[in-house]
Amino acid sequence: MSIILRLAERTISRRFFQSLLFIFGIALGVAMIIAIDVANGSAKRAFHLSTASITGATTHQIIGGVSGLPSEFYHYVRAELGIPFSAPVIEEYVRVAEFDNQVMRLLGVDVFSEAPFRPYLNSIQVSNDDTSEAQFNALNRFIAQSGTALISESIAGRYGYQTGDSLTVRAGALTFPIEIIGILTTADAVSQQALDDLLLVDIATAQEITAKTGAISRIDLILPADQADAIVAQIQAQLPTGARVGSV
Repeated sequence: MSIILRLAERTISRRFFQSLLFIFGIALGVAMIIAIDVANGSAKRAFHLSTASITGATTHQIIGGVSGLPSEFYHYVRAELGIPFSAPVIEEYVRVAEFDNQVMRLLGVDVFSEAPFRPYLNSIQVSNDDTSEAQFNALNRFIAQSGTALISESIAGRYGYQTGDSLTVRAGALTFPIEIIGILTTADAVSQQALDDLLLVDIATAQEITAKTGAISRIDLILPADQADAIVAQIQAQLPTGARVGSV
């Protein structure tokens, strides 16, 4: 070992600059590997948060094929199978012209089915008014008025938009005007980041934007663990062509 150390010392003393570059190269390589690992971890974390913001408390999903699920199948699940915790969802990627053509995740939901799944509708801010009456009026418009949407507090602040402003949504070759009727607020920055790319609309508005009248993307379910397998088997027996059901 002493001979090796002496040889190394001699080599370094004779080629000090080259040895310094060699050590620097190794350190740079290690730093790059660590940076890539950290970036991958952050990306996975962001993807997990984004997915969690969409799935919420969902345990199982019925996912449609290329053309989606017929809306009638939701009524079958809710009424005939008697699954109370079930919610129809339309999910699509769109672009918003006013947000520098940023890709946004359009989420169409049924307010009356959403309570057990996602808490967004409990945290709406309307023109800096967070009173119960303001939230109630915003929800009424969200349900009854076509072309209305909720966006996250972070993206509203980034682009300087607020309640009452209009946006132009593009889905494929189609464009659709919508009005911001409320801002989604959350208690912490992590949750706000998860909602950053979310454009929340009523399911009927989502069908108009995507030109998929009478169809939905999926049905979210919350199934009791001790009955899940039996219920899934019932659903599988009646699935439309191309659809599938499984746990989240």
